[in-house]
Amino acid sequence: MTRDIADLLADAVDDRARALTGLLPTPAAFALTRARIRRRRIVRHSVEAGVGIAASGAVVAGAWLGAHVDRSPAPPAHTPSTSVSPTPTPTPTTGPTTSAGPAVPPTASPGLPTTLPAPDGLLATTGPGWVLAAYRSAPADPASSATVVHAMIAIAPDGARYRLVDLPADQSVELLDWHAGDSRARVSYGPSGVDGGVTGWIDLRTGALTRDDLALPAGHVYEARLDDGTTLWTANLDPGPVRLWAVPESGSPRLVGQLGDHWTKPRVSPSQTRVAALAPTAASVVVLDVATGARSTVDLAVPGGECALLGWLDDRSVLVSCFDHTGPDPIVQRNPRLVQVDVDTSARTTLTTLGVGQPFALTGVVGVTVRPGTIAFPAYTLDAVIPMGDVCPNSVWEWSGSGLRQVPVPQGSDTFQLAAAGGNLDVAASAGCAARITPPSLTRLAPDLSPTVLAPAPDPLGVATQTTLTWVVAR
Repeated sequence: MTRDIADLLADAVDDRARALTGLLPTPAAFALTRARIRRRRIVRHSVEAGVGIAASGAVVAGAWLGAHVDRSPAPPAHTPSTSVSPTPTPTPTTGPTTSAGPAVPPTASPGLPTTLPAPDGLLATTGPGWVLAAYRSAPADPASSATVVHAMIAIAPDGARYRLVDLPADQSVELLDWHAGDSRARVSYGPSGVDGGVTGWIDLRTGALTRDDLALPAGHVYEARLDDGTTLWTANLDPGPVRLWAVPESGSPRLVGQLGDHWTKPRVSPSQTRVAALAPTAASVVVLDVATGARSTVDLAVPGGECALLGWLDDRSVLVSCFDHTGPDPIVQRNPRLVQVDVDTSARTTLTTLGVGQPFALTGVVGVTVRPGTIAFPAYTLDAVIPMGDVCPNSVWEWSGSGLRQVPVPQGSDTFQLAAAGGNLDVAASAGCAARITPPSLTRLAPDLSPTVLAPAPDPLGVATQTTLTWVVAR
């Protein structure tokens, strides 16, 4: 996993270095870069931070990465400043207990946030909005005598953190799904440092890993769980079409249909009856009916341009961020805009044309529907000079019926993962897209943007570490 992301970033920087200053990337060049961004490299809820490695699982907001550009976002004109870091939540000192006694002091390990020991019966008391997080902290220097720390942590909505179980140092575990109150979670796992793995379950009490044979094609990837327990998966042989599969709680997998020739994150509609995904050209959206497999393609009407699919606004319309390839640099001169698209009629409504101080999102961006009609997404905050080739995300925004609103994130962040949590927005933020790599923090923002720090950026405690974070919100 780490090797793939490092190669991706290195290739992107090399491509940029070979480009002439001011030269517009051609549509073919963008298509080539998109083809490099494989499914497992974009959407994992994981961040790797430390010394000498690239961010992994980052939401990729730019297909062309620059190496020496100041990406501090310009202050928003009518929204909270991105220079404001959330006020840290005090280290938890209390939590569920099984008997009276003195308070247990929190423990710290290099590269992990401070935690409390998990009391007996904790998992049964968890509810929606709890977060399950797996941290793996390894010394950045292979010759170091420091040990690898790999632990599963449960995080309460108030930021209290409980260490559930330690995991094998030589394993990589990616969290996929967790049902509140359950003592196991769905995961992908395999030897650390080796791309790929198998899907299965982890026992949150013992750390035992069990493979789950779903009878799906090789290379299948978890996408979502519906309210009826059906899970959605994508699978493809590279090169080859990406297909969507549905697996009921009991029964055999069912092929829903084909999404496209290259992977883009499928988004589930609010009613959970359809999924939408960006077509390979980034100029249309593919829509599949989950029950019938009926497939339609919605033209985004961007000849000479492309769009990013940010998410569903309601059961029949999606939000896309578009721009034109034609026209001069900087980006702000390429007609960046947010568009609402009716997937039934193909009607398109430009909601706003984006200018300096507003968000620009490229094809790889993965947004989330936080509340009905409200979508959050990472973006680059536009200025008057930034060219297309130097884009990394440096901000997070929300779009709703009332317009755009900037979400406060730690200054200098350029790698984000987002998740909805009962009307709140969870943001994992770090640096590593182009800036110096920093450890990830995890913050929950209420609808009024008031923050609760679920997990601060870990303290390496004097050890140069590589810290991997993978996390899911309980439903």
